[in-house]
Amino acid sequence: MVIASLVSSPALACRSFTAPADRIERGYDTDTIKAAAIVVIENATHTNAPFSDVHPWKATARVLRPANAPQLPESIEFERGWGSSACEWNLPSLPETGDRWVVYFWVTNDGEYRPWLAMTEAEAREFDPRANTITTPNPDG
Repeated sequence: MVIASLVSSPALACRSFTAPADRIERGYDTDTIKAAAIVVIENATHTNAPFSDVHPWKATARVLRPANAPQLPESIEFERGWGSSACEWNLPSLPETGDRWVVYFWVTNDGEYRPWLAMTEAEAREFDPRANTITTPNPDG
C-alpha cells in the first residue's frame, strides 16, 4: 500500500519557485542587484485580461529614495502578475496610487538601470535583511 501526501505548496507545484528571501539573497550574491529604491505608485493598469490565476499589470512609479544609485531615473515602469500563484510568493492585486514599493534594479550592458524585482515595502522589510538601508518611514524619502 502506498500513501501519498497531497500537501499543496508553491515549492511543490512549481519547479521554478524561489522563496523571496532566497531570490533577493541570490540577486545580491551574484551582483545582479545593482541598486534598490523606494518608489511611489503613480498609476497602475492591467495589461491583459486575467486568465487562469494570472492577472498581469503594469505600474508607473516615482523613485523616492535610491539607496545606492543616485543615477536612477525619476520615474520607472515595472510589471507584476504574470506568474501563476504556484510560481510566485504573492500575486499582488493592482496597486493603488500612493502605494510604496521597493524596486531592485539590474544594469544593462549600456549602463541603463532596469527593474529586476518589485515588491511592496512591507514585503521588502520581511524578506530583505538590507531593507533598513532602503526603506524609511518618511513618505518624502
